[in-house]
Amino acid sequence: MLFNNQIYPTELPSISDIEYHSLQKEYLTVLMISQSILWAIILIVSFGSSFIYDEEVPSWTEYVVYGVSLLLATFSITMTYFGFKRQKYALRQLDIVYSSGVLWRSNKVVPFNRIQHAEVSQGPLDRLFNLGRLKIYTAGGSSSDLAIPGLNPEEAERIKFFILNRTVSDEEE
Repeated sequence: MLFNNQIYPTELPSISDIEYHSLQKEYLTVLMISQSILWAIILIVSFGSSFIYDEEVPSWTEYVVYGVSLLLATFSITMTYFGFKRQKYALRQLDIVYSSGVLWRSNKVVPFNRIQHAEVSQGPLDRLFNLGRLKIYTAGGSSSDLAIPGLNPEEAERIKFFILNRTVSDEEE
């Protein structure tokens, strides 16, 4: 006989009960360097354009562009800082959870039985600061479904092998 009992949302476990792990503190440095390079280029272009079009643009327009550029740079760097504080992950018996976001918060849960492939990658700044990024791919996707940056490379490899061992043991059962 088939039963389809109702489940009440108040009876479900709370996601706030999960014990999350923070990313490496060096990842914040990588984020700030990346943001600084990006905004330095944008600000140099905006300031440099005033020399090229000096006679065609009113001076008040230049000040508006400078002010808006500096305001956006400050906002972006501030959001990067607070966004780093919100990035965390947790391994559980059947899945991996990744939480991120300041204004738009996100909790991604990837069950191990859906994972097809996992890899650890490093960019130039990641290598400089001894960091890695764990990328997890599930069935049907061409890009990674979950990427956890800012991990110690050895830890990322251990997590990768743990996940892949879980997916193999799930298939054998």
